[in-house]
Amino acid sequence: MLVCEEAKCYGAETNIWQIVAYCGIIHKARKLAGRFNSTVYGFVTNSAAWQFVRIDNKSTVWTSSDLDNFQIIRERFRTIEIGDKSEDESREEEDEAQDKKGEVVEDRTDLVGSMDKLKISFRDN
Repeated sequence: MLVCEEAKCYGAETNIWQIVAYCGIIHKARKLAGRFNSTVYGFVTNSAAWQFVRIDNKSTVWTSSDLDNFQIIRERFRTIEIGDKSEDESREEEDEAQDKKGEVVEDRTDLVGSMDKLKISFRDN
């Protein structure tokens, strides 16, 4: 799940907590619905500054300042290709079917999965 917000004011880079709140609402709803994968990604931008958020299945909140190699994340967002809408809908149906079976759903634009493949680490808990 990806959540985005357009910041319409100066100092938007400090408004990261608003997107954390939005992501938290969606994360909680997914948990209450029994979704196996409740990870939520979000970002806020004013087109000059970009701030990223991730809430994982354990409800740990990560922000762009917590992640190493932020440049790679930003480039990943810039290069995500938007596919055919019908293709996106079929992916959602496929993912929902796998969620009901309790299987881990691989998100085809999963930043963390992509970073894991590149052996990029996060802050240790």
